[in-house]
Amino acid sequence: MQFVLEPPNGVLDIRLGVTLSAVAEVLWRYGDIEEFQRTPEAPPGWVARGDGVTIFVYSDSAGMADAIEFARPTDPTTDQVTFGGVNLFAEPADTVVELLTRAGVRLHAEEGGRAYTAPDLLISFWRDGGPEGPDGLPVYWESVLVARPGYYD
Repeated sequence: MQFVLEPPNGVLDIRLGVTLSAVAEVLWRYGDIEEFQRTPEAPPGWVARGDGVTIFVYSDSAGMADAIEFARPTDPTTDQVTFGGVNLFAEPADTVVELLTRAGVRLHAEEGGRAYTAPDLLISFWRDGGPEGPDGLPVYWESVLVARPGYYD
C-alpha cells in the first residue's frame, strides 16, 4: 500500500482537522485500531497496527485530529510512505533530506540530525534506532509525521 503525505490535509482518507470518530471510521482499513495517549496529559488518539505499518493519529484538546505519524514499516517497499515521489522509509535518511532539499523543501535539522522538520509543510522526521552510518546516526527514518497548522505552536 502507498501512503502519500498531503500536508496539511492528511494521508489518503485519513484527514486532519476532523473528529476522532471520523478518523476511526477509516483508520480500521489499515489495521486493528485502539485508543491511546502519548502521555498521561495528552488528549486521546488512535493507533492502527497493520501487517507492516503502524499509524498514530494524535488529537488536539478539542478532539480533532491534528497529526498523523507513521512508524517505519516492516517492509518499506511494500508499505510505502511517500512525499514528492520519495519513499521516505526505503531511502536512507540523508538521501531523503538531500532529495527533498533539492526539490525546494526547506528543512531544519534538530537534535544533531536525529530529527528534521519541514516547517512550511508541517512534516517531521525522526531516527533513533537501527543500523548506524559512519556519522553515528541511524541510517533510516524511524517515524514520519504530518500535522495541520498550529500543531507546533
